[in-house]
Amino acid sequence: METAESNSRAQTTCLIILATIAAAVAVRWLRPALIPFVLAVFLMIGLTPLARMLTRRLRLPRIPAVMITFVIAFLVLVVLGVTISGSLSGLADNADTYTDRMQELLNRIADALPLERMAIDREQILKPFSQISGKAIGGLIVTIGSALADLVSNGVMVLIFLGFLMFSRPRQATASGHWEEIESNVRRYIVTKVLISAVTGILTGLILWILKVDLAVLFGLLAFLLNFIPTIGSIVGVILPLPILLISPDITTSKVVLALVLLGSVQFVIGNIIEPKLMGKRFDLHPVVILLSLMFWGMLWGVIGMFLAVPVTAVIKIILEKHERARPITELLSGRMS
Repeated sequence: METAESNSRAQTTCLIILATIAAAVAVRWLRPALIPFVLAVFLMIGLTPLARMLTRRLRLPRIPAVMITFVIAFLVLVVLGVTISGSLSGLADNADTYTDRMQELLNRIADALPLERMAIDREQILKPFSQISGKAIGGLIVTIGSALADLVSNGVMVLIFLGFLMFSRPRQATASGHWEEIESNVRRYIVTKVLISAVTGILTGLILWILKVDLAVLFGLLAFLLNFIPTIGSIVGVILPLPILLISPDITTSKVVLALVLLGSVQFVIGNIIEPKLMGKRFDLHPVVILLSLMFWGMLWGVIGMFLAVPVTAVIKIILEKHERARPITELLSGRMS
């Protein structure tokens, strides 16, 4: 009897492992369709309160309310695309200027070092760095350009999926109470996360704009996006403007330090004080789980997968919390497993 139960458990474990591997392969293979679909689902859940507000407050019929919501989402995506493309165009136009400023910065660093006393050829040291600085700016333009093209192509599919999802949504929810509660929790998470990320992006862009740093709007948008990647995104969001800060013509050491302190303070206060209070313990994920989810979804879906990693994992945790048998898994994801 015990042998039969042991064999049954072993078979179940093997089936779970095989099913997980098969699901990962399928998710990877279906990446072109799943990424826009998942983004559209998140957008639909996040935009549903706006459509309901238009229906209840303004007494609009459901179809016009959904159409207005869809148009607002479309305009937001267009504004984001235009802003990013404008910043990219400005970066490309001023590439030579940034290269010259980088060369000046390297010269100042070389002047501060005792290269002559150490019998080191100044030009031999500076030449590789000069080549790297020029290639870095060009590589940055290409990287942002390819990311923008990918965003536009995915954005079209996202809008198509979003349109079908929103217009095909029934007038009255027919789902069970459990699913309504799950959807409510997911909506709360998405809306809260978007608002927190928006505040982070606005404050980041505003700080850099006040300090007269180039590409302040672009860095604000990047801070908004990077806020969806916990810890790593916050660190990158602070460090990312540093090269532009260093090559700005009127920048001083005190201004660089001030910018880093202010940006770091924004990320620390929002990420460690405000966000945990707004999210609550139900949305907690252990740091190790966050890192593993970033690696897993990044491996499957690339950079977009890293942005979606934590929201998708949080949604999975919310769904599993409604099943008593999955309680150990949710406790493990939260790091509360004894």
